[in-house]
Amino acid sequence: MIKENPDFIAAICEAPEDDAPRLIYADWLDEHGEEARAEFIRVQCALASLEENDPRRPMLEECEANHLTRYHSQWSECLRGLAGWTEFRRGFIETINIESRRFLQHAQQLFELAPIRHVRLLDVGSSLNALIECPLLAKIHSLTIYAQHRGEELPKALASSPYLENLTSLNLGRNRLGDRGAEIIATASHFKNLVQLDLRDNAIGDLGASALAESPHLKALKSLELGRNEIGRRGLEELARSSSLHALTRVGLTLNYVGAPRSGPPLAGVGHLRHLDLSGNAITPDSILGIIEMPSLGQLEYLDLSHNELGNTGAWALSRWQGLSEIRVLKLNSNRIGDEGVRSLARSPYLTNLMELDLSENPIHDAGALELLSAASLAQLTRLGMPNLGLTPTTRRALQTRFRDRVSLGM
Repeated sequence: MIKENPDFIAAICEAPEDDAPRLIYADWLDEHGEEARAEFIRVQCALASLEENDPRRPMLEECEANHLTRYHSQWSECLRGLAGWTEFRRGFIETINIESRRFLQHAQQLFELAPIRHVRLLDVGSSLNALIECPLLAKIHSLTIYAQHRGEELPKALASSPYLENLTSLNLGRNRLGDRGAEIIATASHFKNLVQLDLRDNAIGDLGASALAESPHLKALKSLELGRNEIGRRGLEELARSSSLHALTRVGLTLNYVGAPRSGPPLAGVGHLRHLDLSGNAITPDSILGIIEMPSLGQLEYLDLSHNELGNTGAWALSRWQGLSEIRVLKLNSNRIGDEGVRSLARSPYLTNLMELDLSENPIHDAGALELLSAASLAQLTRLGMPNLGLTPTTRRALQTRFRDRVSLGM
């Protein structure tokens, strides 16, 4: 195999956001007998520009996977001994796992060998102060410092660095940040370009969620991951109705305390969320009422309520919620929903735009499943998750026939 052409690599590293140098290099590789490498570059460049539901995506993803299975190690050879695991995007190494001290020692060389945009730093330890003074951090747009347990010291140090203003994605999961750490992030002007923020597993409560919701700097933020924290219904309300985070459309709150009781009426405010994950929040029939009463949740298109305790009563309450009229994806797996609950959902007048419904891992039998056969509101459904046990083959075939083979039974 020929070595990478250093002139082409330099041009690609100089303009990492531009596809043109990559595709020119692919042509050169074709001319020098490296058809597989050339094809991989073109495939990944194409994938990066496609919508998620583009019909060309499955074929391109299969080709991508085949190349990575065969050549990942070989095409990562340029960073052997420098970085750990590597990930490719648009044909070249974009993400690396690397020990902090090694990054400080070899940063210049790393950015000359590959168009690195995402760095996952390991073993930060005593290197934190030196890291935040490294000018080459300005070259990355994504930073992950996971499970270093540095507490509020970590966001405080990052917020003081003059080289992180280009960040669009920041993952500080499992670092014991607490509410104070969330407040530091919320008040840091350096994070004004963040589009994605991952703060899962950090003991953040409603105070931290409210601080993020009121941040004057996170106006570009679109996705906020807060799974495995200590956020209740008040924190959810603050985020959903935030007038500061006007770009925020996705919030992940799996394994929090949204299902816990809360006194007082819901807070007023226009909502902007489109994607909400409330899985594993101990949501009961009583607490789902408090959630769907929030006026700020009326624009949701994706709602994950899996692994809660809705039961038939909660399913009935949900079926009467007008906010379902905007929902495209509804996940209700593992909620102790039986035939009566399915009947309520099937007869709801608000599921006219629903495209995916997951009812798997629930005690549903033929009587409940047959209600779906006559559900007039499910005309748009393309995917239906049903339990593996409890349904007869005849009922499964009937569901397939009812939806003209457009429904995949199983998630």
